[in-house]
Amino acid sequence: GYLHSHAHDYPGGSKQQQITLYPHIDTNNDWRVLNATHHDPLTGWEDDAANVRFVSNGDKIKLRHVVTNKCLHSHDFRPPVSEVDFQNEVSGYGFPGFSGDANDDWIVEIEHGHRSDSLSSKRVRALRTVFRLRHALSGCYLFSHKVKLPSWGYEQQEVTCNKNAVRANSLWIVETNTHQYRTSASSA
Repeated sequence: GYLHSHAHDYPGGSKQQQITLYPHIDTNNDWRVLNATHHDPLTGWEDDAANVRFVSNGDKIKLRHVVTNKCLHSHDFRPPVSEVDFQNEVSGYGFPGFSGDANDDWIVEIEHGHRSDSLSSKRVRALRTVFRLRHALSGCYLFSHKVKLPSWGYEQQEVTCNKNAVRANSLWIVETNTHQYRTSASSA
């Protein structure tokens, strides 16, 4: 499934924007990666060839939902369905002009890359790098499982931040990516 969000809030808990796992390609699956260590995460990745910085193991990032402009966020609220102490709710949080807070920070932990691409074990590469996202404040891992949300969540799969995450359910890949920086060839 795809990490997904949409402009609908949880009916309980934080009452913030829903985060789900969705099985179909959709613009609500698009996330912008921000440098959480930059003083202004919205401008933390440079847009010229000399300053492009790749996402690497141990980097602290924020994920901002492209459609709703809210950050992937976790905090000490129980998830809407899996109400157990070792799982926290994951939500979309923010408002226009707000660059986020520490509950939006995630640490990239590369599990492995593809054997045909040595760079994929050092930095995140689409379809080749398998990684986990550890919440910087709580240490829990972004996690999904077969638990479905009720009709208010469109029966999509629940996403939580799990302190006892089963490794297989907390592994992620990037399927596609783009960057504002483009190179162009010209003939003389």
